[in-house]
Amino acid sequence: MATYSQLDRLASDHGCLLVYPTGLNAMWAAIDVDPETLDNNRDVRFFDAMLEHIAAQYAIDRKRIYLTGMSNGASFAQLLANVRSADVAAVVACSGPRPRALNDAQHRFPILLIVGDDDLASGSMQSDLDYYRTAGHDAELIVVRGLGHEWSTQHNTEAWAFMVDRQLSQ
Repeated sequence: MATYSQLDRLASDHGCLLVYPTGLNAMWAAIDVDPETLDNNRDVRFFDAMLEHIAAQYAIDRKRIYLTGMSNGASFAQLLANVRSADVAAVVACSGPRPRALNDAQHRFPILLIVGDDDLASGSMQSDLDYYRTAGHDAELIVVRGLGHEWSTQHNTEAWAFMVDRQLSQ
């Protein structure tokens, strides 16, 4: 993902700590989730433990935790933002729709959706934009002409700009 997304360059340019966790068997538990038991979701628990481990090792700004992901990782980033909305300042989701089973998040979070117009996820993500806006989230969508199911490196700077000025208010 580091080579594919080129986010390392962006993080280096802005002095940002960037973490690339990997889901079990290269998949995050974001499909067919039960919204009533998300605190017990193995990957949500992994995120919690990872965040605490990183916070113990580095002086991080807990008001500026950003999530991004591609495909299943984008769906998981949205799931995490939903269930840990008090901890997540902003989300960028690329080519991965919102898990349908989620309840409304306790706190609203900014979200940028990026998808190619040749991606099968395009229609779902356009519907997700409507969902997020109706639910009161600050939501934006970038549809990339001619792009299939892939990361849009040409939008890394826009993704960073979307996240960088957002922080939790508490």
